[in-house]
Amino acid sequence: MAVVALRSGADGRFLCAGLAVAATAVNDVIWSGWWLAPLALVGIAAGFVMARRIPSTVAGCCILAAVSVSGLLWDNPVSTIAYAAVLPAAAAYSFLSTPVSDRSVMTLGILLSVMVAVLGFSALGRRPSGVLMWVTGEPIELPEAGTVIAASSGAITLAALTCVTAALVSFVIGRRAARAV
Repeated sequence: MAVVALRSGADGRFLCAGLAVAATAVNDVIWSGWWLAPLALVGIAAGFVMARRIPSTVAGCCILAAVSVSGLLWDNPVSTIAYAAVLPAAAAYSFLSTPVSDRSVMTLGILLSVMVAVLGFSALGRRPSGVLMWVTGEPIELPEAGTVIAASSGAITLAALTCVTAALVSFVIGRRAARAV
């Protein structure tokens, strides 16, 4: 992805944002609470405002790396806030900080994050999200709303390194674009 982003010129920063958002999908949050959706919408609005005032794909990718690392603290409010509010804000900030001239790059950047979230990173080394003992007749224990279901520490580390790599590639692309002007 880094090679494709570097060869896409200034539009490559959008691919870096998509890669970082996709990597952040290594952990997951239980979205069953009513209070999580408004929190995510506020995060998206904040990301939109920040992208219009201080656009920076590099900063967005670094924030996404921090969100990934918050999965190591998977049983506390920090990770819940990171995934319910900061992740939508950072994703919106990263994507909207980069104007895209080529629609195929935009499509690839968005589809990359969706495909990887659904098919790729989301399957890596999950910790159990609850104890389901329906076979034995015991009650089912389900995680509470806002609980972060974290991946293994190795998968979280790989996701954070992917976000940092996306930030570095985005920085290089930005420097090249500035030098060309």
